Amino acid sequence: MPGRTPYGETELPPHKRPKEETFLRKWLVANGISQGRLARAVGTTTRAISMWALGQVIPDLINAYLIEHATKGGVPVSSWLSTEIARKTWGMRKAKVSERL
Repeated sequence: MPGRTPYGETELPPHKRPKEETFLRKWLVANGISQGRLARAVGTTTRAISMWALGQVIPDLINAYLIEHATKGGVPVSSWLSTEIARKTWGMRKAKVSERL
């Protein structure tokens, strides 16, 4: 169960804390749009939107484009390339390619 911080905000358990502040999360908060509403617009699940907003995973190219379209450019496809998870994924793939050569 979430606990209270000294400042009165609810503290999320570690597994629900954002990995990083994503463009998607910032856009949802700034525009007052729920994850469910965006999920319906994109044609995906609320769980997928949640995982992307929390920076747990990045969307595939098609979903990234659909998010960009649904947010009217507020969350561009390019925003996913600058995330920490994208850098880690790229590093792992680059290492595998090097091993194969």
